[in-house]
Amino acid sequence: MPVSPIESMLAKIWANGLVIVVAAIFSLTVVVERLLGMPIAGSVSLFVAAAVFY
Repeated sequence: MPVSPIESMLAKIWANGLVIVVAAIFSLTVVVERLLGMPIAGSVSLFVAAAVFY
């Protein structure tokens, strides 16, 4: 195989994490701020950084 099992596993984890973070950012900005019209009381950048770190 051209890739090792660990590389395959890490690629799947990375892709899944990226989809989750993008969906959370989309939900926060589009749904909460734009559709519901609620202001965000806090740092969106800090939320994204914590989500990525988690």
